[in-house]
Amino acid sequence: MKLARGLAAGAALMAMTIGTGCSVDSADGSNDEVDGSSEDALGGLNLRIGYAGWGNLKVFDNPRYNDIFTRTDGHANARMCHAYPRYDIAEKAGVDPTRDEQRAHFQEWHDRALADHCEMSVAFKAVNQHHQTNSPKIVPSETEYENGFKAFRKAYPDVHVFSMWNEPNNDEGAETSLTPEEAAKFFLLARKNCKPQDGCHVAAGDFASWHGWMGGVEMQCSNDPDKLCDHGSYLDNFKYQVDHFSESYGLGAHFRPENFGFHPWHDSFAYSEAHSHCGSAKTCMTRAMLESLGGSWSHAHLWATEVALENPSMPGHSQDFAQACGASFLLRLFATSSRITRLYYFDTGGLIDGSSPDTIKVLANRTQHFSPACF
Repeated sequence: MKLARGLAAGAALMAMTIGTGCSVDSADGSNDEVDGSSEDALGGLNLRIGYAGWGNLKVFDNPRYNDIFTRTDGHANARMCHAYPRYDIAEKAGVDPTRDEQRAHFQEWHDRALADHCEMSVAFKAVNQHHQTNSPKIVPSETEYENGFKAFRKAYPDVHVFSMWNEPNNDEGAETSLTPEEAAKFFLLARKNCKPQDGCHVAAGDFASWHGWMGGVEMQCSNDPDKLCDHGSYLDNFKYQVDHFSESYGLGAHFRPENFGFHPWHDSFAYSEAHSHCGSAKTCMTRAMLESLGGSWSHAHLWATEVALENPSMPGHSQDFAQACGASFLLRLFATSSRITRLYYFDTGGLIDGSSPDTIKVLANRTQHFSPACF
Protein backbone atom coordinates (compact mmCIF):
# COMPACT_ATOMS: atom_id res chain seq x y z
CA MET A 1 0.00 0.00 0.00
CA LYS A 2 1.41 3.38 -1.04
CA LEU A 3 0.81 5.06 2.33
CA ALA A 4 2.33 2.17 4.24
CA ARG A 5 5.59 2.44 2.29
CA GLY A 6 6.02 5.99 3.48
CA LEU A 7 5.59 5.19 7.17
CA ALA A 8 8.38 4.54 9.62
CA ALA A 9 9.73 1.02 9.76
CA GLY A 10 8.35 0.61 13.25
CA ALA A 11 4.72 1.04 12.13
CA ALA A 12 2.55 -1.87 13.21
CA LEU A 13 -0.55 -3.78 12.19
CA MET A 14 -3.46 -5.04 14.18
CA ALA A 15 -5.43 -8.08 13.09
CA MET A 16 -9.10 -8.62 13.74
CA THR A 17 -11.28 -11.45 12.56
CA ILE A 18 -15.01 -11.11 12.10
CA GLY A 19 -17.08 -14.30 12.18
CA THR A 20 -17.93 -17.02 14.63
CA GLY A 21 -14.70 -18.97 15.09
CA CYS A 22 -13.73 -17.66 11.63
CA SER A 23 -15.21 -20.67 9.91
CA VAL A 24 -14.35 -20.84 6.23
CA ASP A 25 -16.74 -22.44 3.79
CA SER A 26 -14.79 -24.52 1.31
CA ALA A 27 -15.76 -24.76 -2.33
CA ASP A 28 -16.88 -28.31 -1.71
CA GLY A 29 -19.33 -27.14 0.94
CA SER A 30 -17.32 -28.21 3.98
CA ASN A 31 -16.83 -25.82 6.89
CA ASP A 32 -13.18 -25.46 7.95
CA GLU A 33 -12.23 -23.85 11.24
CA VAL A 34 -9.43 -21.31 10.85
CA ASP A 35 -9.13 -19.77 14.27
CA GLY A 36 -9.97 -22.69 16.47
CA SER A 37 -12.13 -20.72 18.87
CA SER A 38 -15.21 -18.56 18.96
CA GLU A 39 -16.15 -15.58 21.10
CA ASP A 40 -19.31 -13.97 22.42
CA ALA A 41 -21.01 -11.55 20.06
CA LEU A 42 -20.60 -7.85 20.72
CA GLY A 43 -22.73 -5.41 18.77
CA GLY A 44 -23.71 -8.12 16.29
CA LEU A 45 -20.10 -9.06 15.55
CA ASN A 46 -17.82 -11.88 16.63
CA LEU A 47 -14.23 -10.64 16.54
CA ARG A 48 -10.72 -11.79 17.21
CA ILE A 49 -8.08 -9.14 17.61
CA GLY A 50 -4.31 -9.29 17.44
CA TYR A 51 -1.20 -7.22 16.87
CA ALA A 52 1.72 -7.51 14.48
CA GLY A 53 3.96 -5.44 12.20
CA TRP A 54 6.74 -5.25 9.67
CA GLY A 55 8.87 -7.15 12.15
CA ASN A 56 8.91 -4.58 14.96
CA LEU A 57 9.80 -6.64 18.01
CA LYS A 58 9.28 -3.77 20.46
CA VAL A 59 5.51 -4.18 20.27
CA PHE A 60 5.70 -7.35 22.34
CA ASP A 61 7.16 -5.34 25.24
CA ASN A 62 4.79 -2.38 25.02
CA PRO A 63 2.08 -2.31 27.71
CA ARG A 64 -0.47 -1.05 25.14
CA TYR A 65 0.05 -4.24 23.16
CA ASN A 66 -2.07 -6.07 25.73
CA ASP A 67 -4.81 -3.43 25.53
CA ILE A 68 -5.53 -4.65 22.00
CA PHE A 69 -6.45 -8.03 23.45
CA THR A 70 -8.58 -6.85 26.36
CA ARG A 71 -12.06 -5.36 26.26
CA THR A 72 -12.92 -2.67 28.76
CA ASP A 73 -15.12 -5.15 30.61
CA GLY A 74 -12.00 -7.23 31.27
CA HIS A 75 -12.84 -10.00 28.79
CA ALA A 76 -9.67 -11.36 27.18
CA ASN A 77 -9.64 -11.56 23.38
CA ALA A 78 -7.81 -14.29 21.52
CA ARG A 79 -4.50 -13.24 19.96
CA MET A 80 -3.31 -13.14 16.36
CA CYS A 81 0.02 -11.90 15.00
CA HIS A 82 0.88 -11.01 11.40
CA ALA A 83 4.12 -10.49 9.46
CA TYR A 84 5.42 -9.91 5.90
CA PRO A 85 8.38 -12.24 5.21
CA ARG A 86 9.93 -12.54 1.76
CA TYR A 87 8.71 -15.67 0.03
CA ASP A 88 12.12 -17.42 0.06
CA ILE A 89 13.13 -16.55 3.61
CA ALA A 90 13.39 -20.19 4.71
CA GLU A 91 15.75 -21.28 1.93
CA LYS A 92 19.53 -21.68 1.62
CA ALA A 93 21.06 -20.18 4.72
CA GLY A 94 24.50 -18.66 4.12
CA VAL A 95 23.91 -17.93 0.43
CA ASP A 96 22.22 -14.53 0.64
CA PRO A 97 23.32 -12.27 3.56
CA THR A 98 20.23 -10.07 3.18
CA ARG A 99 17.94 -13.07 3.39
CA ASP A 100 19.89 -14.51 6.31
CA GLU A 101 19.53 -11.23 8.21
CA GLN A 102 15.79 -11.14 7.53
CA ARG A 103 15.48 -14.82 8.47
CA ALA A 104 17.12 -14.19 11.84
CA HIS A 105 14.79 -11.26 12.47
CA PHE A 106 11.71 -13.24 11.42
CA GLN A 107 12.83 -16.14 13.60
CA GLU A 108 12.92 -13.83 16.62
CA TRP A 109 9.48 -12.42 15.71
CA HIS A 110 8.15 -15.94 15.30
CA ASP A 111 9.52 -17.07 18.64
CA ARG A 112 8.12 -14.03 20.46
CA ALA A 113 4.70 -14.46 18.83
CA LEU A 114 4.67 -18.17 19.64
CA ALA A 115 5.56 -17.53 23.27
CA ASP A 116 2.74 -14.98 23.39
CA HIS A 117 0.27 -17.64 22.16
CA CYS A 118 -0.54 -15.64 19.01
CA GLU A 119 -1.99 -17.34 15.98
CA MET A 120 0.59 -16.36 13.35
CA SER A 121 -0.25 -15.37 9.79
CA VAL A 122 2.04 -14.13 7.02
CA ALA A 123 1.70 -12.30 3.71
CA PHE A 124 4.53 -13.15 1.33
CA LYS A 125 6.36 -10.31 -0.37
CA ALA A 126 8.96 -9.80 -3.07
CA VAL A 127 12.66 -10.22 -2.37
CA ASN A 128 13.30 -6.47 -2.23
CA GLN A 129 9.86 -5.17 -1.26
CA HIS A 130 9.97 -2.40 1.38
CA HIS A 131 13.78 -2.48 1.40
CA GLN A 132 14.71 -0.58 -1.75
CA THR A 133 13.12 2.18 -3.82
CA ASN A 134 12.99 2.34 -7.61
CA SER A 135 14.37 -1.17 -7.76
CA PRO A 136 13.65 -3.56 -10.62
CA LYS A 137 10.80 -6.01 -10.28
CA ILE A 138 12.00 -9.42 -9.16
CA VAL A 139 9.35 -12.05 -9.86
CA PRO A 140 10.25 -15.63 -8.96
CA SER A 141 9.57 -18.47 -11.31
CA GLU A 142 6.78 -20.86 -10.40
CA THR A 143 9.37 -23.40 -9.23
CA GLU A 144 11.14 -20.78 -7.10
CA TYR A 145 7.90 -19.64 -5.53
CA GLU A 146 6.70 -23.17 -4.78
CA ASN A 147 10.08 -24.20 -3.36
CA GLY A 148 10.07 -21.11 -1.15
CA PHE A 149 6.54 -21.81 0.08
CA LYS A 150 7.28 -25.45 0.83
CA ALA A 151 10.52 -24.56 2.61
CA PHE A 152 8.66 -22.03 4.75
CA ARG A 153 5.98 -24.54 5.71
CA LYS A 154 8.65 -27.07 6.64
CA ALA A 155 10.62 -24.56 8.71
CA TYR A 156 7.53 -23.04 10.39
CA PRO A 157 4.82 -25.74 10.64
CA ASP A 158 3.05 -23.69 13.34
CA VAL A 159 2.25 -20.94 10.81
CA HIS A 160 -0.91 -21.99 9.01
CA VAL A 161 -2.55 -18.79 7.70
CA PHE A 162 -1.16 -17.17 4.52
CA SER A 163 -1.70 -14.51 1.89
CA MET A 164 -0.15 -15.67 -1.36
CA TRP A 165 1.51 -12.33 -2.36
CA ASN A 166 1.31 -8.81 -0.98
CA GLU A 167 -0.49 -6.45 -3.40
CA PRO A 168 0.09 -8.17 -6.76
CA ASN A 169 -2.10 -5.56 -8.49
CA ASN A 170 -0.08 -2.63 -7.13
CA ASP A 171 0.92 -0.95 -10.39
CA GLU A 172 2.79 1.80 -8.55
CA GLY A 173 5.13 -0.67 -6.87
CA ALA A 174 7.36 -2.17 -9.57
CA GLU A 175 8.89 -4.59 -7.07
CA THR A 176 5.42 -5.71 -5.99
CA SER A 177 3.22 -6.12 -9.03
CA LEU A 178 2.41 -9.32 -10.85
CA THR A 179 0.34 -9.94 -13.93
CA PRO A 180 -3.05 -11.52 -13.19
CA GLU A 181 -1.73 -14.79 -14.61
CA GLU A 182 1.36 -14.72 -12.39
CA ALA A 183 -0.78 -13.89 -9.36
CA ALA A 184 -3.25 -16.68 -10.14
CA LYS A 185 -0.51 -19.27 -10.56
CA PHE A 186 1.20 -18.25 -7.31
CA PHE A 187 -2.12 -18.59 -5.49
CA LEU A 188 -2.79 -22.00 -7.02
CA LEU A 189 0.72 -23.17 -6.07
CA ALA A 190 0.22 -21.96 -2.50
CA ARG A 191 -3.24 -23.52 -2.25
CA LYS A 192 -1.91 -26.79 -3.71
CA ASN A 193 0.52 -26.94 -0.77
CA CYS A 194 -1.86 -25.53 1.85
CA LYS A 195 -4.98 -27.62 2.37
CA PRO A 196 -7.84 -26.62 4.70
CA GLN A 197 -8.30 -30.25 5.72
CA ASP A 198 -4.73 -30.11 7.05
CA GLY A 199 -5.43 -26.95 9.03
CA CYS A 200 -3.77 -24.64 6.48
CA HIS A 201 -5.52 -21.62 4.95
CA VAL A 202 -4.41 -19.27 2.18
CA ALA A 203 -6.00 -16.11 0.81
CA ALA A 204 -6.01 -15.28 -2.88
CA GLY A 205 -5.68 -11.71 -4.04
CA ASP A 206 -4.42 -9.41 -1.26
CA PHE A 207 -5.21 -6.58 -3.66
CA ALA A 208 -4.17 -2.96 -3.10
CA SER A 209 -6.22 0.24 -3.37
CA TRP A 210 -5.95 3.87 -2.29
CA HIS A 211 -7.55 7.28 -2.79
CA GLY A 212 -9.42 7.25 -6.13
CA TRP A 213 -8.03 3.89 -7.27
CA MET A 214 -9.99 0.76 -6.37
CA GLY A 215 -7.32 -1.68 -7.53
CA GLY A 216 -9.15 -3.07 -10.55
CA VAL A 217 -11.72 -5.07 -8.61
CA GLU A 218 -14.86 -3.93 -10.43
CA MET A 219 -16.64 -6.30 -12.82
CA GLN A 220 -16.03 -5.07 -16.38
CA CYS A 221 -16.84 -8.15 -18.44
CA SER A 222 -20.50 -8.47 -17.45
CA ASN A 223 -22.84 -8.18 -14.49
CA ASP A 224 -22.51 -11.92 -13.92
CA PRO A 225 -19.44 -12.87 -11.82
CA ASP A 226 -19.55 -16.39 -13.26
CA LYS A 227 -18.98 -15.14 -16.83
CA LEU A 228 -15.20 -15.18 -16.90
CA CYS A 229 -12.95 -13.24 -19.26
CA ASP A 230 -9.30 -12.29 -19.60
CA HIS A 231 -9.83 -8.73 -20.89
CA GLY A 232 -11.64 -6.98 -18.05
CA SER A 233 -10.45 -5.59 -14.73
CA TYR A 234 -7.49 -7.04 -12.84
CA LEU A 235 -9.87 -9.13 -10.73
CA ASP A 236 -11.81 -10.27 -13.83
CA ASN A 237 -8.56 -11.51 -15.37
CA PHE A 238 -7.33 -13.04 -12.11
CA LYS A 239 -10.57 -15.00 -11.73
CA TYR A 240 -10.30 -16.19 -15.34
CA GLN A 241 -6.73 -17.42 -14.79
CA VAL A 242 -7.60 -19.22 -11.53
CA ASP A 243 -10.51 -20.97 -13.24
CA HIS A 244 -8.45 -21.73 -16.36
CA PHE A 245 -5.40 -23.25 -14.60
CA SER A 246 -6.86 -24.82 -11.46
CA GLU A 247 -7.17 -28.33 -12.88
CA SER A 248 -3.56 -28.35 -14.09
CA TYR A 249 -2.44 -27.54 -10.51
CA GLY A 250 -4.28 -30.52 -9.08
CA LEU A 251 -7.19 -28.56 -7.60
CA GLY A 252 -9.87 -29.80 -9.95
CA ALA A 253 -11.75 -28.03 -12.71
CA HIS A 254 -13.26 -24.62 -11.91
CA PHE A 255 -11.74 -24.43 -8.44
CA ARG A 256 -12.79 -21.44 -6.34
CA PRO A 257 -10.71 -19.89 -3.51
CA GLU A 258 -11.96 -20.27 0.05
CA ASN A 259 -10.48 -16.90 1.09
CA PHE A 260 -9.76 -13.60 -0.69
CA GLY A 261 -7.60 -10.76 0.66
CA PHE A 262 -7.96 -7.05 -0.09
CA HIS A 263 -6.60 -3.71 1.18
CA PRO A 264 -9.57 -1.30 1.26
CA TRP A 265 -7.56 1.88 1.86
CA HIS A 266 -9.69 3.43 -0.88
CA ASP A 267 -12.70 3.21 1.43
CA SER A 268 -10.93 4.61 4.49
CA PHE A 269 -9.50 7.52 2.43
CA ALA A 270 -12.98 8.23 1.05
CA TYR A 271 -14.28 8.40 4.62
CA SER A 272 -11.50 10.57 6.04
CA GLU A 273 -11.17 12.91 3.05
CA ALA A 274 -14.69 13.12 1.61
CA HIS A 275 -16.83 11.81 4.50
CA SER A 276 -18.11 9.09 2.16
CA HIS A 277 -19.81 6.11 3.78
CA CYS A 278 -19.09 3.63 0.99
CA GLY A 279 -22.59 3.39 -0.43
CA SER A 280 -22.16 1.44 -3.69
CA ALA A 281 -19.90 -0.93 -5.60
CA LYS A 282 -19.02 1.94 -7.94
CA THR A 283 -17.49 3.99 -5.13
CA CYS A 284 -16.46 1.40 -2.53
CA MET A 285 -13.79 -1.28 -2.84
CA THR A 286 -15.36 -3.43 -0.14
CA ARG A 287 -18.72 -3.51 -1.91
CA ALA A 288 -17.05 -4.01 -5.30
CA MET A 289 -15.20 -7.04 -3.96
CA LEU A 290 -18.40 -8.54 -2.60
CA GLU A 291 -20.21 -7.95 -5.90
CA SER A 292 -17.36 -9.17 -8.11
CA LEU A 293 -16.97 -12.31 -5.99
CA GLY A 294 -20.60 -13.37 -6.27
CA GLY A 295 -22.12 -16.44 -7.86
CA SER A 296 -19.89 -19.50 -7.60
CA TRP A 297 -17.20 -17.27 -6.05
CA SER A 298 -19.40 -16.33 -3.11
CA HIS A 299 -18.08 -19.17 -0.92
CA ALA A 300 -14.93 -17.10 -0.44
CA HIS A 301 -14.53 -15.29 2.84
CA LEU A 302 -12.97 -11.84 2.50
CA TRP A 303 -9.99 -10.81 4.59
CA ALA A 304 -9.34 -7.05 4.84
CA THR A 305 -5.63 -7.66 5.27
CA GLU A 306 -4.45 -4.04 5.52
CA VAL A 307 -6.37 -0.85 6.27
CA ALA A 308 -6.69 2.02 8.75
CA LEU A 309 -7.48 5.76 8.70
CA GLU A 310 -5.20 8.46 7.27
CA ASN A 311 -5.27 11.28 9.84
CA PRO A 312 -8.84 12.55 9.31
CA SER A 313 -9.45 16.20 10.12
CA MET A 314 -12.37 17.02 12.42
CA PRO A 315 -12.32 20.67 13.59
CA GLY A 316 -12.85 20.90 17.31
CA HIS A 317 -11.91 17.27 17.92
CA SER A 318 -8.66 15.47 18.69
CA GLN A 319 -6.92 13.16 16.24
CA ASP A 320 -7.75 10.28 18.56
CA PHE A 321 -11.46 11.10 18.33
CA ALA A 322 -11.25 11.28 14.53
CA GLN A 323 -9.33 8.01 14.33
CA ALA A 324 -11.85 6.33 16.65
CA CYS A 325 -14.66 7.54 14.38
CA GLY A 326 -12.84 6.06 11.40
CA ALA A 327 -12.25 2.75 13.11
CA SER A 328 -15.94 2.48 14.02
CA PHE A 329 -16.88 3.32 10.40
CA LEU A 330 -14.72 0.43 9.13
CA LEU A 331 -16.28 -1.97 11.64
CA ARG A 332 -19.71 -0.81 10.52
CA LEU A 333 -18.79 -1.27 6.85
CA PHE A 334 -17.37 -4.75 7.31
CA ALA A 335 -20.38 -5.80 9.39
CA THR A 336 -22.56 -5.43 6.28
CA SER A 337 -21.50 -8.92 5.14
CA SER A 338 -20.85 -12.06 7.16
CA ARG A 339 -18.38 -13.04 4.42
CA ILE A 340 -15.87 -10.47 5.69
CA THR A 341 -14.10 -12.49 8.36
CA ARG A 342 -10.74 -10.77 8.94
CA LEU A 343 -9.55 -7.21 9.39
CA TYR A 344 -5.88 -6.30 9.78
CA TYR A 345 -5.70 -2.75 11.12
CA PHE A 346 -2.62 -0.69 10.28
CA ASP A 347 -1.23 1.67 12.90
CA THR A 348 -0.66 5.00 11.15
CA GLY A 349 0.60 6.45 14.41
CA GLY A 350 -0.70 6.90 17.92
CA LEU A 351 -2.14 3.54 18.84
CA ILE A 352 0.92 2.18 20.59
CA ASP A 353 2.58 5.43 21.63
CA GLY A 354 -0.39 6.11 23.90
CA SER A 355 -2.03 9.02 22.08
CA SER A 356 -5.04 7.05 20.76
CA PRO A 357 -6.76 5.42 23.76
CA ASP A 358 -10.25 5.88 22.28
CA THR A 359 -9.23 4.13 19.05
CA ILE A 360 -7.83 1.24 21.08
CA LYS A 361 -11.17 0.95 22.92
CA VAL A 362 -13.19 1.04 19.68
CA LEU A 363 -11.15 -1.81 18.24
CA ALA A 364 -10.97 -3.85 21.44
CA ASN A 365 -14.72 -3.50 22.07
CA ARG A 366 -15.74 -3.74 18.37
CA THR A 367 -17.64 -0.46 18.63
CA GLN A 368 -19.59 0.23 15.43
CA HIS A 369 -20.91 3.65 16.51
CA PHE A 370 -18.34 5.57 18.52
CA SER A 371 -20.11 8.91 18.76
CA PRO A 372 -23.01 10.76 17.15
CA ALA A 373 -20.49 13.56 16.46
CA CYS A 374 -18.62 11.41 13.94
CA PHE A 375 -19.04 12.35 10.32
